Amino acid sequence: KEILGKRTDITIFFLVFITTGFLWGFIPLTASFLNPGPFPPNNIFYPYADAAKFDLQSQSVLLGLGFNSGLALDRPVYPLFLSIIHLISGQLVTNNMFAQAFLFGVFPAVVYLICVELCSRSLGISTAIALCLWGVNAIQANNLLNTSTPKQILTDFPMAIMLSLVLYV
Repeated sequence: KEILGKRTDITIFFLVFITTGFLWGFIPLTASFLNPGPFPPNNIFYPYADAAKFDLQSQSVLLGLGFNSGLALDRPVYPLFLSIIHLISGQLVTNNMFAQAFLFGVFPAVVYLICVELCSRSLGISTAIALCLWGVNAIQANNLLNTSTPKQILTDFPMAIMLSLVLYV
């Protein structure tokens, strides 16, 4: 019975991850403070402020200049993650944010596992659904509210994922 329960949890984990990833990924990127645009002539979004800083650090890695062109860097993991995203999905911000949002869909799935360990499977599923819908609403309201979403180039979501992984372990 224990093995069947673990298999069920693994299946639900991947189902939540893939469903959330596609939901968050396919929501269109909207103009916001950190993603202004789209601008002519190519009508694409460009990162701004902190998002631009992280994107430039990842571009520096891709150019072979090291992190932040060899200058001191306080958060090297996220620019490395972004450079891998750039290698996979190219240079368009919309494609990068689709890939990032899809991968960040693991957050509700990890929270599901935490809830299963602490309480029950039904609490885990309801919490994962609530987090998934929170992400959908945050992405859609991005042009109205200045908050962190899975489709922004910020370190908030990766930190939440890492903290939830530490909590689960």
